[in-house]
Amino acid sequence: MSARASSAGRRSAPGALLSLSRLLTREKASHADHSWTTGSISGVVTGAADGSPLEGVAVRAALPGTGMSASVRTAADGSYTIEGLVAEGWTVSFAHESSDWIGQYWNGAAEPWRGSPVRVVAGETVPGIDAALQAGGFLAGSVRRAADGAPVRGSVTARGASGSFRAAIRDDGSYLLQVRPGEYTVFFDSLDPLTCNEYWPGVVAAGNAIPVVVAAGSAMHGLDARLASTATITGTIRAGGAPCPTACVEAWTDGERVALAWARKDGSYRLTVPEGTYSLVARGGRLPAVAAPYSGRTAAAGAASLVATVAGVPCRADFDLDPSPPTVVLSSSTVRPGDAVEVTGSGFPGGERVTVTLDEALTLATVEAGEGGIVSAAAVIPADTEAGEHVIGLTGSFSGVAGSARVTVVSPDEESVPTPAAHA
Repeated sequence: MSARASSAGRRSAPGALLSLSRLLTREKASHADHSWTTGSISGVVTGAADGSPLEGVAVRAALPGTGMSASVRTAADGSYTIEGLVAEGWTVSFAHESSDWIGQYWNGAAEPWRGSPVRVVAGETVPGIDAALQAGGFLAGSVRRAADGAPVRGSVTARGASGSFRAAIRDDGSYLLQVRPGEYTVFFDSLDPLTCNEYWPGVVAAGNAIPVVVAAGSAMHGLDARLASTATITGTIRAGGAPCPTACVEAWTDGERVALAWARKDGSYRLTVPEGTYSLVARGGRLPAVAAPYSGRTAAAGAASLVATVAGVPCRADFDLDPSPPTVVLSSSTVRPGDAVEVTGSGFPGGERVTVTLDEALTLATVEAGEGGIVSAAAVIPADTEAGEHVIGLTGSFSGVAGSARVTVVSPDEESVPTPAAHA
């Protein structure tokens, strides 16, 4: 029996070899077919300053959302080729092994979402995926708490037209940030809840930041930050005595908004700012804004006397928004077509853009509310306006606050009456 089994095994050997041969043939066919479903990209990486080729640059192609990637390094002449890429849109990045060069994404972008995807064509090589790397510059300094000089955990970010660059703050509070040559706004982001973020040089609002200019190969030292301690303001926002959950409170300083907090369902809010002097503004729905000064220790809203504290301990500022409509006064109650009428309004948030309309259909003017919410504009009545009673309205662009006054348009041969017209 064993002999026959052996003989049978010997007789089956040619069949097994035939099966193996067919398997190998199918595998080769599979590889051959696969070559027709993939493509390649190629290019040259050089230095931006003089166009000299850069050797050893890591070129990586990644397919977003899949985890698929392939990478190579450039040759001595700066050239490279990445093969075996499926026919999709790939994100291509270039990174030199030396920190002297700034990496980038195709096509010259600093961030992947700003880069242009490279569309690979099956069975073809996409040429010209080149990169010209720039020599970088450096920003250096330290970030500490102003209260005790302790190092702050967090990061430093430089943002500008050349891109956005970020570096972590080291344990000793120092940082070193490499950027492309260009102009940047530097932001210090603290992970410590008791310290506030700020911009260089020591300002809270982005609009007050002073940009720094970095040249290729240069290093700017001394960009230090001493982060202030936080002050927390809490309170409630009400409208006519009822909670106003659609309202918000803003903190302003030097003409810039530095913080905003939305009210909860019960009308309460919590606002975190650095110690300092602020104007607090509460805005809600179609109600006018209410402003209150905050000096780091005391706050007031309307006629209420409120108590605040030093940094780290909450102060309180409550707001009761006035639900009454704003006032609108016209310089004349009757006008002729083509005449100008002075429109004065109050009760708008300061700095808000206010639109002046005729019969809610025609825009006569757009002005900005001044301090105290006062609006003043000269509105010209169109020459083709029909005689009769019309409505001149004011509407705030942000708050939605609206008010109006009636005006009578008379025929051109009649006299206009310069009697002030109150709001409708």
